[in-house]
Amino acid sequence: MPSNNKILSSVSESLNLTFQKKECMAYGVHRNYTMFMQGSDFFARQQYILLSFCVERQQEPIIQTQLNFALPRGSRIYTDNFRIKIYVLVKRSLKYNVRSLIEIVQSITHFFENEGYMNCDERGVEGPTKVYRLKGECVFLNGESADIVQDMIKKDEIADSMKEERFLPGILGAFLGAFVGSILVLVVARLGYVSSLISALMGTAVVLGYKWKGVKLSKVSSLLCIFIEAIFAYMTFRLDMALSIYKAVNSTMPVLSFGQCFMNAKEIMSMVDSLSVYYENMALMMGIGIVVVIVTVVIELSAQKKQYQVYY
Repeated sequence: MPSNNKILSSVSESLNLTFQKKECMAYGVHRNYTMFMQGSDFFARQQYILLSFCVERQQEPIIQTQLNFALPRGSRIYTDNFRIKIYVLVKRSLKYNVRSLIEIVQSITHFFENEGYMNCDERGVEGPTKVYRLKGECVFLNGESADIVQDMIKKDEIADSMKEERFLPGILGAFLGAFVGSILVLVVARLGYVSSLISALMGTAVVLGYKWKGVKLSKVSSLLCIFIEAIFAYMTFRLDMALSIYKAVNSTMPVLSFGQCFMNAKEIMSMVDSLSVYYENMALMMGIGIVVVIVTVVIELSAQKKQYQVYY
């Protein structure tokens, strides 16, 4: 099955739209109707192309069933006031999908013209519009509505900038998240399941715990979250390893105390030629958690930066 980017690239050339590979989307004007198309796996991980318009007729939105005639089998259509969202199922070859999308666009815009539907913004105000991205969502705005949104965004940015990071409560939240996550990892490990996957949840819990109490993240607090995750993941690994050694060496009669197993776990594993198992388990239990913390931190910092970004 062809990729959404290949489909949108070919459709963009045919309909004279602007194509953005990074965003996996195409946008522009066709027959005086502003539209955008974007790759989507919204439904049960199936591959779809989202096609969207914004139209009105005498300040009334369109009824979604009016467009069923233009949709191929497997497509879905939704309306939200004046916005129309059509999810076209991707199937078969590149040529088939490109031809299908072009036919849908042409059929729908032809229907708009014949039935007297006019291009409009999200409020239903008739006239030329552009496609903007607002808080991760594509929207149709004209000059006036774009200015209104920009003013609202500036106010939100000012309010957001006035929120101060609460460092100490954030650390407490991160420790709480790490502690709860450590207990969960240890319990699952003692039950004999793969605890490295559960440690991924601990990594997420550290970052969300900090944000819960600290309001927002900074670069310093992000590094601190990674450090806290590494410490708790390592201690959890050592506890798990000590419990395993204690159970193995004391299966018949007491030989070593739990404290001795904990303090000398590496040396004991080396004595039985299982040092590779020691490092392997440590990498599994710690590695995924630390990677998840880093990914979560990057996502959170990026969301804070782009939350109020609007662009054409």
